[in-house]
Amino acid sequence: MKKRYPCVICGNDSRFLPGPNGRMTPDGLAPLCAGCGSLERHRIFRGMWEAIRPIYPLNDYTCLQFADDRSILSEWFGTFYLSTYGGINSMDIQEIPLPDHSLDILICNHVLEHVPDDRKTLRELLRILRPNGFLQLTVPAPLLYDRTDDWGFPDETRQQHYREYGKDIISLFSETLPGVYLLTLVARDFCTGVLDVVFLLSHTPVTRALTSVFPRSHFQRLEGSCVFPTHELRLSETD
Repeated sequence: MKKRYPCVICGNDSRFLPGPNGRMTPDGLAPLCAGCGSLERHRIFRGMWEAIRPIYPLNDYTCLQFADDRSILSEWFGTFYLSTYGGINSMDIQEIPLPDHSLDILICNHVLEHVPDDRKTLRELLRILRPNGFLQLTVPAPLLYDRTDDWGFPDETRQQHYREYGKDIISLFSETLPGVYLLTLVARDFCTGVLDVVFLLSHTPVTRALTSVFPRSHFQRLEGSCVFPTHELRLSETD
């Protein structure tokens, strides 16, 4: 078995548990950190944000996170808001009750698959985003499928998801948000070896600088011909 790297969130390197419903990774590893409760995606996103923090003055930024998770710390930002659907500061992400261009950073991890109208949601998120800010967006496992399967209702057997996204999510972005800039990056959770994809969307090319920080990333302006940049993002076993 390969050596486990410490959890980037709490430093635990010795005790991991099965995930929700007893889930293990494809390699048979337990993914849940017993120290902080993080899963693969939380550690991947935290590692990404730790790399981003030196690039942007987050302490001057206003951030809104939809759905609490362990990927970020609220104290990184000058002003931080959390919206938990049905709970704290609950907002309908399809009709966000905020003015245009009112926030610098939006964080939306594993939310888009839970909303009936994902196109309307994307437009709303970009509407409230300031010109030099960016939206950090993730969905479950888009690398596993070529095409999105949208069944159109919240399936109780699939965690109330309306759809399962594939690599064609890039087409959804380009059709819904033409002219917006997209940084796509693939990163690895070194505790388990699992890969995940992170999307950063912005009105201006503000995230282009991150291509030097994340070698396995792809920056583009969204237009009709955009496809998932599979070859540019391929990771080796040692990355």
